[in-house]
Amino acid sequence: MMTTKKVEHTPGPWTFEAFSFGTPTAPVSHKKIVGPVNDEHGSKNLIAEVHMNHPAHDADGRLLASAPDMLEALEAACEYLGGETLNDDTPEGNRLYEKMRKVIEKAKGNL
Repeated sequence: MMTTKKVEHTPGPWTFEAFSFGTPTAPVSHKKIVGPVNDEHGSKNLIAEVHMNHPAHDADGRLLASAPDMLEALEAACEYLGGETLNDDTPEGNRLYEKMRKVIEKAKGNL
């Protein structure tokens, strides 16, 4: 039986940075989401590139770059509210808690 090792995401913080390439007469501007420095040369870990041909892509990049922070906040909120089970018997509280747990599981690749 073959087992696979679960790979964790690149640790935060992630940042959303502009970069350009191409030629002086035909420049191409993109933005990228990068993680912390990952080698002795000071290179940052590339997470994703966002091609800036649509106004929503800037917002998409900011959302992607905030993912590790949001995951950390959701995990802290769930832990504060009760760990694996919610210390609140209201239907609204239970729905919200379950939604937060599902988002965490989705982010970790468990759904």
